[in-house]
Amino acid sequence: MTRTTLLLFLLLFPNILFCEPYIPDALQPWQEWVKQRTEKRHCAEVGGSPQCVWPGKLSIETNTTGGLFSYELSLDDPSEAPLPGDNSLGLHSVVIEHSGNTIEAPLFLKGDTPFVKLPAGSYKITGKFSWNRPPRDLRIPKSIGQLSLFVNGKQIETPHLTDDSKLWLGELQPKTVEQSDSFSINLFRKLDDGVPFHVTTAVSLRISGNAREITLGNLFPKESVPIRVLSPLPYRLDETRNLSVQAKPGTYELRLQSLFSTPPSTLSPTPNTLDLKEWPEDEVWVFEPNELLRTVELHGGLPVDPNRTKLPQEWRNLRAFILTPTDALSLKEVRRGETTSAPNQLALNRQLWLDLNGNGFTVRDELSGTMNRDWRLNSSPQLHLGRVAVDGEDQLITTDTTNSLAGVELRSQRLALTADSRMEGTTSKLPSVGWDHNVSSLSTTLFTPPGWSLLAVTGVDEAAGSWASTWTLLDV
Repeated sequence: MTRTTLLLFLLLFPNILFCEPYIPDALQPWQEWVKQRTEKRHCAEVGGSPQCVWPGKLSIETNTTGGLFSYELSLDDPSEAPLPGDNSLGLHSVVIEHSGNTIEAPLFLKGDTPFVKLPAGSYKITGKFSWNRPPRDLRIPKSIGQLSLFVNGKQIETPHLTDDSKLWLGELQPKTVEQSDSFSINLFRKLDDGVPFHVTTAVSLRISGNAREITLGNLFPKESVPIRVLSPLPYRLDETRNLSVQAKPGTYELRLQSLFSTPPSTLSPTPNTLDLKEWPEDEVWVFEPNELLRTVELHGGLPVDPNRTKLPQEWRNLRAFILTPTDALSLKEVRRGETTSAPNQLALNRQLWLDLNGNGFTVRDELSGTMNRDWRLNSSPQLHLGRVAVDGEDQLITTDTTNSLAGVELRSQRLALTADSRMEGTTSKLPSVGWDHNVSSLSTTLFTPPGWSLLAVTGVDEAAGSWASTWTLLDV
């Protein structure tokens, strides 16, 4: 028995050693700084900022002497959880329940707003108010979606919230027009052909009635991986990919982004798994091709003029299709990659310094533009390269084994090259480019030593500064 226990302990001991992450001694003093920099890393992103506090239902009961509340919420990271009321309402007897246990947390004030600091988890918070005279209104957290209000034992069917998140109580509550709880939903999808294949779903919601939670179901395409949700309303995405929002009356647009690990050959509208009566009868899709990657033929769906739909404005320049729940859009790949690369687009700016004895030139070339093919630049035999720099960094000059020309290898599509070289021999004929690539534009500046002048230049579009250029037909 002793040997068995000892052996089991030895087998488990390495796991105990490695359960804590190893931090080198040199990085130990930086632990707190890293933690501060990575705060709220587990929180979802809403409107470009982290959303850590997810409110549930808030129930409030008030009478002539006081009131009580019950508040459910979830935290993705340690956060400040705001509570209803303010400093003037005598908040007390706050109890926090977590996983069936009661925990203690001190109350804090930020201005007049009370709050508690809690670690990540799901909580139920209860508390009481005491007053000598019932207040006209009660401030509640801004992100509340579900709300229940009882005043003197009577339920207020449609609680009224002001723009500054104040809940009106009792008879002082302004009269509101009762609306039935309803909503409508429209779905639009944009297919981006790329690596990886992206799908952006635009969800248009029109909501009326009471503030409440609405479960929309799984809105992501089948076999896609959700990567981002952009929503003006608090939302929750569960493990089955069902999306729920804390809804309130108004019109809203959500954007859901997902990707495919491999490009799909067929795509169909998302099925109505929750049997919602509000589910749209059809969806409008657009497709953005990527001809640099591949060419795709689309089959299925009903082509439609995008300007006659409710598509987002920025999608209306793309091909659009209407798909019903029984339709499918097939994507047939007919070509992958470019059959021919686009030509290089280069511009050459050259400076020439004539030797004092006229037996050669010192040359500085500045080549700029875009490289799309032939990722090597060779000089002509008349140019003897001395130094080549790309983006300010000197390059190794090598000899091309196919033609014995000197040149450099290129790695960047955007070219900014400077080369210093020599041309020896005659000064009457010069190579127009001096490199084994054509250029779209060329300019040359000649510097002559004392005693030398430029007589004339031929083979160019325009020449200035020569003796011949000072004459015109009117001078003859």
